[in-house]
Order: sequence, then C-alpha cells, then structure tokens
Amino acid sequence: MKYVVTAICLLLPTQVHAAEMAVSLGTFHGGNHAPSDTASGDASIVKLEDGSFELRFAEDFSTTPGPDLVVYLSTADDPKSDASITGNDFVDAGKLASPTGAQKLALPRNFDPKKFKSVAIWCKSYSVLFGAAALK
Repeated sequence: MKYVVTAICLLLPTQVHAAEMAVSLGTFHGGNHAPSDTASGDASIVKLEDGSFELRFAEDFSTTPGPDLVVYLSTADDPKSDASITGNDFVDAGKLASPTGAQKLALPRNFDPKKFKSVAIWCKSYSVLFGAAALK
C-alpha cells in the first residue's frame, strides 16, 4: 500500500511594525581647528516606536579626543566654526561617551527634529567646535 502525503502551506498576511525610523542623516566633518580637531563618520536622528527621538553615531564615528566633549544639536545648517554654534540655538544632548565608535543619546521628550539641522561635537571647556554633521 502506498501513501501520498500532501503538505499545505498557508501564507497568511503579516503586519510588520517599523519599531524605529531614521528621520535625518549626516556625515561629520572637522571644525575650524582641523586638522588637529577633527570628526568623521555618520550620525542619525531616529524616531523610536514610543515617539521619542534618539541621536545615534555609527560604528565609523571618530573625533579627536579632548576635554569635556559634549554633543549639541544645532539650528545652524552646517556648522564650520565656533561662532556658528554659539550664534545659533542648540540642545545639549549630553557628554560624548567615547571619541570613537557607535553611540546612542536619548533626546529630550519635547525634541523637534525639524528645528535642528546639524549635530556638533563641542568642547565645553574651551568653547571649540571639534566637528559637525549637517542633518538631511
């Protein structure tokens, strides 16, 4: 006696929820003190599933180490000088965790990504721009 086995595969529609979405991206360049104070690599602002925003630096991020380095989100289009940071509105996103590698910084609850056009690595001690990335 011979048995025939038939397999039935049902394809059911699945709904995929995007947990997060990049709302802007940019690539770092050095500040006006380059080549001694430089930055490179990619940055993005990501909208999380809960509606909050996070700033992320890619694994390729690198900046010259320095004292008291912080991350600012600025209303300046593409900061290339110290004055382009101090002469515009900015949000302090916190201390830079490391001069190299991937990093995440939570942004304030009321953060409006449409208002901020760039991200900057800033030395608070000396008021110096180490590097910035225009966000598109």
